[in-house]
Amino acid sequence: LFGLEELLADELDGLGAEHIKIGNRVVHCKGDLKFIYKGCLQLRHAIRVLVQLDEFEAAGPDFLYEKAVKLPWEDFLDFKTTFSINFAIHSEYYTHTMYASLKLKDAIVDRIREQTGNRPSVDKNNPDYQFLLHISDEFVTIYLDASGPTLNRRGYREESVEAPINETLASALIKFTGWDGKIPLVDGMCG
Repeated sequence: LFGLEELLADELDGLGAEHIKIGNRVVHCKGDLKFIYKGCLQLRHAIRVLVQLDEFEAAGPDFLYEKAVKLPWEDFLDFKTTFSINFAIHSEYYTHTMYASLKLKDAIVDRIREQTGNRPSVDKNNPDYQFLLHISDEFVTIYLDASGPTLNRRGYREESVEAPINETLASALIKFTGWDGKIPLVDGMCG
């Protein structure tokens, strides 16, 4: 969340992240596969864990396709797996954001079909793999979403109700109080 980047950077440092760099509503870092799993299980101030697959310049959907079809999608997918693409696009080169995501989908499908003779399927509701297409002007970044659903839905609850604030924000508020866990914490708002 905006304003919590420093907290997340400190938390990532505590988990052993390397090359931590704070951005606007994002914190970049480096880590191995073990670190990715650790982040998905233990991060409290993050909403998602994204693994950058590639970044490049592409001033339009056709250039996006040309670059993306060269990526080794077969390292993640085969024709039996499903995938979906989320996107965040802010660019004059991509006037129709859905079209840009469709070009990425075409690149993935064409690459897998070329490698295996069959195509994977898109499943928007329950994909095996979820990718994020981020475009700012002509700068394209493609991520694998390692967390799947947002981290506040880690799967330990069978049922939930609507909360008055996001769990990430709640965790940050507790962190800002300086509470160290040595004395009881009373939440007068818990109902």
